[in-house]
Amino acid sequence: EQLEHVGGWDTLRTALQDSDISVRRKTAFLFNTLLLPTEDITHAHPNDPTTGSGATLHGTDPSRSAPTAPVHANSHASMLADPSRAATAPITLAALRPHGILPALVRTLATPAPHGPDGELEGDLDMDEKVARVLHTYASLHQGEFHEEEKQLLREAFSGERASKDDEDRIYGLDREEVEVLKRASA
Repeated sequence: EQLEHVGGWDTLRTALQDSDISVRRKTAFLFNTLLLPTEDITHAHPNDPTTGSGATLHGTDPSRSAPTAPVHANSHASMLADPSRAATAPITLAALRPHGILPALVRTLATPAPHGPDGELEGDLDMDEKVARVLHTYASLHQGEFHEEEKQLLREAFSGERASKDDEDRIYGLDREEVEVLKRASA
């Protein structure tokens, strides 16, 4: 929520075009991480004998445990108390379209901006792989859909000379099955 109020999503989108390629790479990695689904975190109280996680001293009565400290909204304990607070995928998915992030990611893969101190360098396999991974995560784990213009750009990116092949079986760091997922999503 705070990213929304302070313009954070727009800042992250802009970072995909930063002149420093390492900023772009880190931003793409961050987007992929934010899109990864969070499994339910089960909070095991150390004195709860039903969880089997935690030592119990002889003679300790689990029903008479010490009172718990207050859970503050900005603490790690808040995520343990309410595991849904740790889920970043729904918030990130909701921000992709309204803030132009998804189109920016597609453009970044299809027509990357030059980088370097004077903008003299073009293309970066590591960046291509990170962006392709974000798009794959979006399409495969979230059944994300692309608009027609995005589909066209993706088809060009995966069929043309721009496709970064790091070996015979991988394009943009994706294996054949992963590439097929994106090709189907852009058909």
